[in-house]
Amino acid sequence: MARPPQVIVGPSHDTAAAVAGVPAAEGFAFVRTGTWALVGVELPAPVITEAARRAGFSDEAGVDGTTRFLRNVTGFWLLQECVREWRAEGRSVDLDSLTRAAGRVHGLRAIVDVQDPAFLVPGGMTQRIIRACLRGSGVVLSGDAEILRCILDSLAVAIRHAVQDAVRLTARPVRTVHVVGGGVANPLFCQLVADACQLPVVAGPVEAAGRRALHLPFSRVEIVTADLGQDAVALGGATLPIARLLTAGAVAPRHPEKPRRIRSVTPG
Repeated sequence: MARPPQVIVGPSHDTAAAVAGVPAAEGFAFVRTGTWALVGVELPAPVITEAARRAGFSDEAGVDGTTRFLRNVTGFWLLQECVREWRAEGRSVDLDSLTRAAGRVHGLRAIVDVQDPAFLVPGGMTQRIIRACLRGSGVVLSGDAEILRCILDSLAVAIRHAVQDAVRLTARPVRTVHVVGGGVANPLFCQLVADACQLPVVAGPVEAAGRRALHLPFSRVEIVTADLGQDAVALGGATLPIARLLTAGAVAPRHPEKPRRIRSVTPG
């Protein structure tokens, strides 16, 4: 072989790529949204404590030796199942219009625990949410907009709990919440997260994992040789903060959502 191969050191997971693609400085929490929501903070070292384990947090390897300290929260699974059910009934579902209608519904009057195992099984999600609201909040949901508002409010509250627990367990303050993934396209969801956390939310980019993967070759390249005494020689390159500047320059995240004062949330 005339030249030694170049090895691109990739992130350990697509979530690692997404978090590395967040155009953030220190003191941030991340929310990677999708069917599930991964909520946590970036740390220089893992948190290996009984309290962290009991709180449902895990330590996952990040880029450049960082650790993603996070909790897996149920994300848009509840909404996806409701939409699937409604469409199976032959109904047309316009999520943009439905979200605008949900924005006119009085918030935080009907909350469910999105982490409840009862919501894991597909099928019949609408009725399960309605029954859970009646049991937990004493509210009878009527109409798709009220169901959607319940889902978004409940998800925002679960994210708030995860962010607050991460701060408590790490003793590291959070000043901004960065939302990436599909939830970025839902402005009501982003505002509700800001309201619940009482922190500014920066929404974007949607495709954070892909953008970070594109920038990764410019941030670190290593040469692997046949010499067992020199397995890899770093050629240098940008650090993680510099790589994030590349992301910030390539996207235009939404302006921070200004948090409004919230009335109350379920304890947890």
